[in-house]
Amino acid sequence: MDYDIYNELLELISPLIVKQDTNFRDAITPHERLAATLRYLATGRSFEDLKFSTRISAQSLGHIIPETCRAIYETLAPQYLKVRNYSLTYDDDDDDDDDIIRTPEGFPFVFVGDEALALRADFLKPFNSRLLIDQRRIFNYRLSRARRVVENTFGILVARFGVLKSRICLSPEKIDDVVMACCVLHNFLIVKTSQQYTPQGSLDVEDPETHILETGLRPDGANIAAIARGHTRNASTEAKRVRDLYTHCFNNDGKVPWQDKIILK
Repeated sequence: MDYDIYNELLELISPLIVKQDTNFRDAITPHERLAATLRYLATGRSFEDLKFSTRISAQSLGHIIPETCRAIYETLAPQYLKVRNYSLTYDDDDDDDDDIIRTPEGFPFVFVGDEALALRADFLKPFNSRLLIDQRRIFNYRLSRARRVVENTFGILVARFGVLKSRICLSPEKIDDVVMACCVLHNFLIVKTSQQYTPQGSLDVEDPETHILETGLRPDGANIAAIARGHTRNASTEAKRVRDLYTHCFNNDGKVPWQDKIILK
């Protein structure tokens, strides 16, 4: 984060973190609070370690950092972490730089994962490779693309915010503040200084003709807690219905132009 972007962020959140001086001591300034918080998010160092470089006690850092994280989120989220109401179909408007897949209204929000985990109404996994027809191959391809975007995003987050690389030794409520601050700062920095925040090699790059993928950053698997394999049999009727709903969408109104070519390779 360069000087100008830092000052812009400081100006935005200062009203939420400024404190009054007292007769006994001067208050810790917004600049000191923000600098300590960004250093913590970037490095993941303990408060005991940070007290030497910030000249703020570990006990005070335990209050200042979650409070500043909350201020960052509350200030930036309305613009940089919007929750959208999605409408139908693939947008391929030449006047728009972005091709967007919009989820049909009424479709449930879902997590995406691989075949090791259990199918649920809120969790989509691929169809078994032994039971594939073309429509299911399309679904598996589209699910894989969605997972790739998520994995790349997590890879960038973990690379930039060292606090996410190990256990966060705070209460669950304060952990929420830390994680949400990282997420909204991620979006803020992509908009404000994308070349510095996501230099060459950070993002997945897919050739528009061949669809060969150059993989960008990914989370280090050594730092991710192992997830037990789910029971892959006897998925509920509702879980199967939701997956079939998305399968139908991906093969009809939610279709993208290149998907048939990909699965026929």
